Amino acid sequence: MLVQFATFLPAGLLVYGFACGFLVFCNRRQLKPAEWIPVAPFATSITTAFGLFLAFHAANIWGNIARAERTHTAAEMAIKRLDEALSPRQLNLPQFRQELHRYVGYVANDEWRKGAIASSARAPAPRSAR
Repeated sequence: MLVQFATFLPAGLLVYGFACGFLVFCNRRQLKPAEWIPVAPFATSITTAFGLFLAFHAANIWGNIARAERTHTAAEMAIKRLDEALSPRQLNLPQFRQELHRYVGYVANDEWRKGAIASSARAPAPRSAR
């Protein structure tokens, strides 16, 4: 999310600088007040379009975050159910359970290492290791 902001901020400042430069250019070129470009209606339409763009972009980001959180929760629940099914109380398959824990550790280190989700993505350790 910060990468998008860091990309969007310089672009917005650049456009803002061009707009201000254009207004200064027009102001110096046309010195009579009657010849000035009406800025208020133009600025209102541009800021409205810019506000709508920001709102739709923010909604898209929030939607992506919500989908990622739902997917993570579903995967975590599935892994916990599989871990419980492979436990000694049910199927008693320790080799598959160890492979599941290796897989979860790999995914947590490779895909979730930068987020706060990394600590909750690990399946519980086998009871024999506790």
